[in-house]
Amino acid sequence: MYRSLLAGSATLLAALSLSACTSQTQKCNDGVCDIDLSGVGSTVELGGDGGSDLELVSASGKTAKVKLDGKEGQLTVGQLVPLRGGTLELVEVEGENEIQLRVKGSSGDGAPATGADAK
Repeated sequence: MYRSLLAGSATLLAALSLSACTSQTQKCNDGVCDIDLSGVGSTVELGGDGGSDLELVSASGKTAKVKLDGKEGQLTVGQLVPLRGGTLELVEVEGENEIQLRVKGSSGDGAPATGADAK
């Protein structure tokens, strides 16, 4: 009995530590969204339903490798990337595998260009 209880506790701790490895936060105001991604594999949906999925692959120094809709590319701090109805900017690499993004523009209906949903 104790063995199965310990195994269950170990499984729960492993699941909690895995879920804490990635995070995503956002603040949006007047068509501008600041998004923080932390941890390899953290994702955000840009543009709401049917928008683009962005995943953090790695980041260090002044560059970040990301996947945008499954296609891998590299961003440098200050680089602007055109996005449907707006732009995506890598604002800062805050630490190992931690980045801050800014999305500007609108989706055409007055909503911010990001629907930033954590995955």
